[in-house]
Amino acid sequence: MSTSPHIVLLDSDRFYHAILRAMLTRYQDELSSYHVQDLRFTSFLHTLDLEHNMHQKMDFVILNYFLDDGKTCQPLMRNLLSQQPNCKIIVISGHMSLRTAISPILMGADDFILKDNHFTNNLQTYLDVQLKSGYQNAS
Repeated sequence: MSTSPHIVLLDSDRFYHAILRAMLTRYQDELSSYHVQDLRFTSFLHTLDLEHNMHQKMDFVILNYFLDDGKTCQPLMRNLLSQQPNCKIIVISGHMSLRTAISPILMGADDFILKDNHFTNNLQTYLDVQLKSGYQNAS
């Protein structure tokens, strides 16, 4: 039995966190109003909160590149992928450099999205492609 895809957000920047929560809420409402796909999401401001909830099934995880503990997302990604290898990780960042964009992809992230004027559209497009292409969450 397939369950609703679960999207998890971790961004400690309250401004971007609010923008992403609003976008995901609208997206969730849009999908359910068209009876296309049920979707659920959880959001966290702090790395420890996500770490304490890693027992939950996560289908998509949106991670800010720089975390609230001052580290990059790479150690957290390693932990996530070891516990949930089928999870798709999308890394977002307002800091564009070749290293920032490439290193998460080399570690197993599925996408990198720059926090520019179009980042919510880019994120929604990524989710649309994944969900409409028949993404099935593995149990």
